[in-house]
Amino acid sequence: MLKNMLLVFCLMFSLAYGVDKKEMDNQKVEKALNQMIKAYKNKNLKVFVSHILENKFQGDFLDFVEEVQNDMRVNTVMSIDVWVDKITTDGKKRFLYITWNKIHTSIEMDGEITTEGKSMLLFQKSKKRYGLIDFKGAPLFGNK
Repeated sequence: MLKNMLLVFCLMFSLAYGVDKKEMDNQKVEKALNQMIKAYKNKNLKVFVSHILENKFQGDFLDFVEEVQNDMRVNTVMSIDVWVDKITTDGKKRFLYITWNKIHTSIEMDGEITTEGKSMLLFQKSKKRYGLIDFKGAPLFGNK
C-alpha cells in the first residue's frame, strides 16, 4: 500500500514539474520576444541581435540584420501589439505563433502606417535562454 502511494506521489510530482517547466520555458520565449520588441521600438540593434542565435539562424543572418537595421533607420514604431496564439515544442525548440499589429511612421511616407499579420517565430534554447533561429509568415521585424 505504501509503495503504491509513493508511486502515485512520484508520478504526480513528475507530471506537475513537467507542466511547470514547460510553462516556465514558454514564459522565457515570450520574454525573449518582448525584449526583442522593446529593442526594436527603441532602435537598439545591438540588444535586438543579442536575442538571435546567429550560428543557428536558418535564414541569411546578415540580410535579416541589415533589413532590421534599415527598418529602424526609416521607421519610428509607435506601437506593437502581439497576441500569442499558441506555443508548441519539439524539445529544445519552441514554435511561437503570434498575431500582431504594428503602427509606425516612416521618413519615406507621410503619416502613420498600420500593418498586421500572423507569424511563426522559432526559438531554440541555448545556455538557459532562448534565441530566435527562424520565422515564417508576415515579417514583424524588417521590411521584407
